[in-house]
Amino acid sequence: MEMMTETIIESIIEGLREIFPDAVQMEISADTTLGQMPEWDSMAAVNLQTYLLQQFDVEVPLELLSDETTLIEIITFLKSPVSSQMGAAAH
Repeated sequence: MEMMTETIIESIIEGLREIFPDAVQMEISADTTLGQMPEWDSMAAVNLQTYLLQQFDVEVPLELLSDETTLIEIITFLKSPVSSQMGAAAH
């Protein structure tokens, strides 16, 4: 069953607000880059990777979680057939 883009972005935004409490007042959209998040660094990338794995059962490569990556790029990856196969293989 394919998740709706709106549901995915809401979940990612919720995770970003958990990981980055300073982002609570920030407007976050599909075009927001990870580098715009307060205190974005490699540890934050690992935290986001873990959150995405827990929420979507898909391991997003750390290379994808760079400061230039937009939320829509993460969504595109999560909805791609490759990520679906990766999630299924993890079981």
